[in-house]
Amino acid sequence: MFAFVLGLVVVLLILGSVVFGLSGAGYDTSTDLVQILKNSETEEFNFFNLVVTLPIILIGLALLFAVGFSLMQLLSDPKGSMKALIGLAVVVILFVVFYSMAAPETSGRIAMLHDKFGITDTASKLISGGIKTTLTLVGAAALLMVISEIRNLFK
Repeated sequence: MFAFVLGLVVVLLILGSVVFGLSGAGYDTSTDLVQILKNSETEEFNFFNLVVTLPIILIGLALLFAVGFSLMQLLSDPKGSMKALIGLAVVVILFVVFYSMAAPETSGRIAMLHDKFGITDTASKLISGGIKTTLTLVGAAALLMVISEIRNLFK
């Protein structure tokens, strides 16, 4: 309930900042909002900063609480958390294996994109390792769903 109310307050603060900030600057919010957003001179309107900073703060708080509660659960019941720790270790090992096997692209379209966007060899290997790890986990999840449904069929 606290998270819902906090999210609602943030949304209201952002909407109020945008509406009252525009009208306070002498703009008609019903007609000029699209033109202001398209205009390159919008950097001078600092009331849009609230639209960026509050969600970042909320994401940071959510991450902090998620890590804090996870550590609290781990410390209060270490034996029960063993499956989660083993699963995390498997994911990390998979990523390390795929990262070490990845080779940076030197030719073709992907190499052209690497040059265009300035992607380093290390970043390329991280991206490749992450994609391969994700695809492996998705494939394993799909396979386990099929196996569990077949097993449930015979129960």
